[in-house]
Amino acid sequence: MSTIQWVLTIIGIIVLLIIIAVVAAAVRRRSRRHVEEQRERDREQAAEMRMEAKEAELNARAAQVEAVRTEAEADQAQIDAERLRMQAEERRTAADDQTAQSVEGRRRADAVDPDVDQAAVDLPTAGPDGVASHDVDSRRGDGRLPGQDTGNPG
Repeated sequence: MSTIQWVLTIIGIIVLLIIIAVVAAAVRRRSRRHVEEQRERDREQAAEMRMEAKEAELNARAAQVEAVRTEAEADQAQIDAERLRMQAEERRTAADDQTAQSVEGRRRADAVDPDVDQAAVDLPTAGPDGVASHDVDSRRGDGRLPGQDTGNPG
């Protein structure tokens, strides 16, 4: 081989090595850029996941607050119901007292009324509500209703 062929072969090998080096550098750069792009996508995904987790945490806290509020409303409803039960009991007691006073008032009136049979007054009858009351048509000892007179019409 001649010197020129040797020189051209060496120059070809050098050019080939330069091309290989340039291609290798380009591949490394592309690989680094791909790795950086992947890292950036991972960072964005992590940030999005953190934001979703924060949103889920806020939703959970809101649900807990709602549960506490609902429980407080239930407690308040129980308190209100107990107050209403107490009011009903007070009103029932007042009504029973009024009924007893009414019965006692009628008993005293019957005791004063000369037309009322005293034996019937002393035997009170229990009404459907369990409260003692007098028979409405208490009869006198002679079988007549109070206020009936014995005279003939006319």
